[in-house]
Amino acid sequence: MTIQDCAAWAAALGTIFATVLTALNLRREAQWRREDERRRSENEKREQAARIAAWVLTDQKSGQTKEDIIRISNQSFSPVYRCVATFVINEQDGDHYPAEFRRKLTTLPPGEWYLAAPKGWRGMCARPGVEIAFTDAHGVHWMRNAVGQLHESPIDAIKHYGIELPYSSDRLTPATA
Repeated sequence: MTIQDCAAWAAALGTIFATVLTALNLRREAQWRREDERRRSENEKREQAARIAAWVLTDQKSGQTKEDIIRISNQSFSPVYRCVATFVINEQDGDHYPAEFRRKLTTLPPGEWYLAAPKGWRGMCARPGVEIAFTDAHGVHWMRNAVGQLHESPIDAIKHYGIELPYSSDRLTPATA
């Protein structure tokens, strides 16, 4: 074997090595892109749901009396549908509460709203909260528990809580402050 043959072999091996490294780099880049697209897609999927929240305001002045209200905020640009806000005590699961603790809405438009909270819930160490479940504008079902954790739900709120159809929607009042 001559020196020219050795040089040719070295050049061929160098070319193969460079090709393998390029292929590995392209594969890694494609994986990064897929992961980035998956994360971006998940963020876009949650975007509207992340802008929906509910909480309780206690002892709000209403004329001569004080009452508790459920405040609901839809800071997205689209309404959400089949919305159920369940008044809960001490961060419990809303599944176990009676129907009079639920507020049902066919549509929750963008903006700040309030609903009447149930009466007779007060007790020693009772902390009120709201669990809200809804379907976003893309048809994805969501639930936000009383501590603010947002989870995708496999079924819509009406089915989740066993609410019989047809149901009447509770009255939303625009929030002023």
